[in-house]
Amino acid sequence: MKMLRIISGLLTCFWISACFGLAVAEVGSSPQVQYVGNGRWRAVIPLSEPAAQSSGPWVETDSVLACYPQMAANWTGNIKFQNANYEKNSGDLYFRGGNASSQDRRQAWAKFDLSIIPDNATIDAAYFNYYCYQIGQMPTTDITLLVTDPVTASASTIYNEVLSGTQVAPVYAHGEGWQLRELNSAGIAAVQSRLSTNWIALGVREQERNNNAWGYAYGFNGGPGVQYKPYLTVDFTMPAAVDVSMEDITAPAGTVIPGSTVYPSGVWRNRQMQAVNFMAYFFLIDRLGTRRYAQAIQVNGLGAGRDTVLVFPITPPLADTGRWIARCSTYAVGDVDPMNDIREEWFLVRDPGQGLPGEVDVSVLGILEPGFWVDTGTVLTPTARWRNEGVRPAFFSAFFFLVDPTGARPYWESQTVSSLESGAETTLVFPEFNVGTMTGHWQAFCSTDAVLDTVPANDTLTKAFNVYAGTPPWVPGWHEVRPMPAEPSQRPVKDGGWLVYEQSNGLFYAAKGNKVADFYSYDPIGDTWHLLHLWPEGREMKPPYRGAAAAADGNGHIYATKGNNSLGFWRYDIDGDSWHQLPDVLLGSTGKKVKGGTDLVYVDGGASGYVYMLKGYKSEFHRFDIASQTWEMLPSAPEAGRPKWDKGSWLVYDGSRYMYAHKAKYHQLWRYDDIAGQWDTLTLRGMPLVSRTGRSKKSKDGGSGAFDNGRIWALKGGNTCEFYRYDIAGDSWSEKDTMPSVGSTARKKRVKAGGDIATFRENFLYALKGNKTRELWYYYEPVVPQRAVRGGVAGSAVLVSNAGFAVVPNPSAGSRVELQTGRPASGSSSFALFDISGRRVYGCLLSPDRTRFELDIGRLPAGTYLAVLTDGYTRQVRKLIIR
Repeated sequence: MKMLRIISGLLTCFWISACFGLAVAEVGSSPQVQYVGNGRWRAVIPLSEPAAQSSGPWVETDSVLACYPQMAANWTGNIKFQNANYEKNSGDLYFRGGNASSQDRRQAWAKFDLSIIPDNATIDAAYFNYYCYQIGQMPTTDITLLVTDPVTASASTIYNEVLSGTQVAPVYAHGEGWQLRELNSAGIAAVQSRLSTNWIALGVREQERNNNAWGYAYGFNGGPGVQYKPYLTVDFTMPAAVDVSMEDITAPAGTVIPGSTVYPSGVWRNRQMQAVNFMAYFFLIDRLGTRRYAQAIQVNGLGAGRDTVLVFPITPPLADTGRWIARCSTYAVGDVDPMNDIREEWFLVRDPGQGLPGEVDVSVLGILEPGFWVDTGTVLTPTARWRNEGVRPAFFSAFFFLVDPTGARPYWESQTVSSLESGAETTLVFPEFNVGTMTGHWQAFCSTDAVLDTVPANDTLTKAFNVYAGTPPWVPGWHEVRPMPAEPSQRPVKDGGWLVYEQSNGLFYAAKGNKVADFYSYDPIGDTWHLLHLWPEGREMKPPYRGAAAAADGNGHIYATKGNNSLGFWRYDIDGDSWHQLPDVLLGSTGKKVKGGTDLVYVDGGASGYVYMLKGYKSEFHRFDIASQTWEMLPSAPEAGRPKWDKGSWLVYDGSRYMYAHKAKYHQLWRYDDIAGQWDTLTLRGMPLVSRTGRSKKSKDGGSGAFDNGRIWALKGGNTCEFYRYDIAGDSWSEKDTMPSVGSTARKKRVKAGGDIATFRENFLYALKGNKTRELWYYYEPVVPQRAVRGGVAGSAVLVSNAGFAVVPNPSAGSRVELQTGRPASGSSSFALFDISGRRVYGCLLSPDRTRFELDIGRLPAGTYLAVLTDGYTRQVRKLIIR
């Protein structure tokens, strides 16, 4: 089919050249490359209209990815050979030469998952990394290639292949700690050849057979915290690709007066990272299907990531009235994506006249950028979305304004959309703007000008945003922040969507569910989203859907069920941006797969971590032992005459001993004692059915909970915006401010399928609304500081201990003080000052792993202040005097 398309394109080119002649356009460009961490570079293709978020599509070049063994038996291990017997051991890598008398010898192996490396990548280098935690007498080893899969192979097969396999890394005298073994040309060729099978196995061969030198290295279990497991670093380059797309037809559009002539024009884009030559075609087809116009332009040297506007020869008079089709296409040798080569748009040839009611109606749907928080000096790319609500193609002008805190309008831009089909939407990206240094409350304002628009009420939209310097000045209550990107699937959040917070790096991680693999991280400080590695289909061959849920372990890993009536269970490794499939969830006593009502929590068990799963649908309760990679069934969640834990049920962990599970629809709250290994026999108070408005609604889809400092915050879901807090000590619920129903989606949308909530800091939560939106909201309730003890006016000197902190000098007469903490700050540590009225007057996040911080308090007036240090769920208060 590809060859037929190429031949057809060439024939068309020759025909048009002969009949109409060719115009030639020359353009140039320069690529944009961004470093995105973890050794990865993204070559970013900038987009304008129609619908790309600021993250944009990208291709990887000169990439480095880490490939790990799966957390399953025999992906790493060793073979013991003694007295002519072979013994296969899964787990750590042991290697030793043995001795002549006992012939006790060991050889080690590791199998690596290469599935994250594209099959068409060119391997430039590869490195075998493993952590040697103990050695004796300095063993000397080299690395060999295993041809047979060690997971299924016999002990003797692996042992002999380690000894006789091709040497892929030179002989090396061992030390302890991390060992990096660079693969030679044979090893690089082996990795290249194994991309099609998605795995490669390497052996660690002890060179000197008749000695007692030995070494131990961690295997797939990775030792304490799973951070020492071996991995293969692969450095590769993607081949140059060609992808030219037809982006927009700018003329003719809208309504054309009969007998008029038009200069047809459109926008073409080079979506790859090297200049390209291509042919562009423009056809006009009348209402009877007859082609009335055909022209072509040869474009030479369109630069990487660049757009070009092509204007074609003038048309003959367009006389026949009715709906015409403007069709544009492109042909480039080797184009990898034919789906974006052709675009068609309608236009009308007719006499102008008064439109009928509802015939013309263009609305502003949402403002996508700026986000809620913008740091000083940020260069914005104002972006908004429009929709044609009318019954005919729309021609309109779109405007974007920014208003600063003084009321001045420093930014005013417009665009013209020549033809937007009925029911269609478009995203418009406006020129960049640097917000400068003016902090405070700004407004983004969008409006529409469409001739004969019959519904002016939806022509304008305003969004507030805040410009800050340093740390965002969090505003109490509910506030929407930057919505989740539409790319790559273009779908919103629905069934199976989830949100978790990872304390190790201060980022949220989110999946859309909705039968798509989209997966992202979100930075709450920068209000930015980043597209991550898509969630693979795996053994279940299904995308995430109803029953998908996740839990973060605080150590750089996220565990998640796939749901969608499957048993799929996965781990995402933040370091390496990679997904790994784990042993399937048990079918259990009911024989049911994972469906709606499922939720997960992570529990640090010391020697091992555990993922607890409320399986949902029925009442099964399971636990996954991370160290042993095994599932076990626990006592079922209480049924109380209602065996089904339905969609909207949730599970939270208090961080020390108890888990709390809320049963959707029946509003029962139960407690599980992790030490005793059993559920309480009596139910706790469930979430109220009746809200303060007097409406009675059950908790259903989108119901979710999050633990925070002795309390549980919960969304009711079930197409409501109700929000509650449960105080564990008093077994009592209180209703909080409802989440606003109208956000950037510009329609009333309440929490439903895909809704989820996660704790960020004390009294500070983020939530996905779900319900076919991409909206993300935060809720902040200021912490009431502890009052200073009366009886003295001078701030006392404070001794720094492992559990305390000090601000010195105290009292302070200068503009700077030093904060000293007894232990290194974590990723969630923050510091704030409150005046005597309880108003927060100073705040900052603390850089991780430091114990001393210089603070600028020069702008604060003299007086008595409360200094508050917050770290996770711990809050400490001191008095500070400023003179």
